[in-house]
Amino acid sequence: MAHSSPRESLRHRLTQLGIPREVHETAGLARMLPVRLNGSALDRLDADALAEALIYLIQNEIIRCPARLEGLPDLDWGAHVCHFYRGRDDLMTFLAACFRRGLAGNEYCVGIAPDAEAAQALRAAVVLAMPDFDHRDRAFECRTHEAWYLDRSGQLRAADALIADLVHLTEEALRAGYNGLRCAVWVAAVDRGNWPRITDYESAANARLPGMRITAVCAYPLLECDGRELADVRNTHEDAIVESAGWWHRVTASEARDAGAVLKALQGAKR
Repeated sequence: MAHSSPRESLRHRLTQLGIPREVHETAGLARMLPVRLNGSALDRLDADALAEALIYLIQNEIIRCPARLEGLPDLDWGAHVCHFYRGRDDLMTFLAACFRRGLAGNEYCVGIAPDAEAAQALRAAVVLAMPDFDHRDRAFECRTHEAWYLDRSGQLRAADALIADLVHLTEEALRAGYNGLRCAVWVAAVDRGNWPRITDYESAANARLPGMRITAVCAYPLLECDGRELADVRNTHEDAIVESAGWWHRVTASEARDAGAVLKALQGAKR
């Protein structure tokens, strides 16, 4: 007879990894996987198998320990991660959680929004998520894509110049007493005319940011990206942050291939 919770030794390991005991039942563990399993697949897995899958994913650093939706997985200094959002509500939940964590950690936070209206909406979402925002107002600013990315002629600036601005902002934040810089970019539409230059910038940022007191998050619209663009974004970022059934997962970008990470985990757990 299948049990609704994994055996105690597995529950102990899950707890050590930061997964609370109240979600150790079969349905709770399934919701924590980075992709959804359909009913027939779930029926074939017992609580022990699901626990072993999660333990394998986390211990092999395919994913970080999941965080509840109101939180966000930890971002180390130098992290450069991507997120694919499905809609505006999804995006605002993600960005508000991102900046709430940064502001609570005494980081100077910069949001890059598509336009002035979007910048106002982003600021409103962060204010709503932070009851004490009035005390942190000076640590947060929003800029538009035009102001950040484009030169006076309206052309996309060179990758080196954009990264130099990030470095300069970080140095200013440190001099002002902040612990570092947190920057999140809201991409509303894929700029296919500039796509090669955008991927050059993302690649350069991925190479330059490690070791610096910067965390950078780039949010792309899932439904606007074709297969090649999804792969380009995934491959020019250290990790991807994925939302599934009320949990955030930080997935190693090189392993984020549809259901591949979960299938690999299940295969590894059976060895």
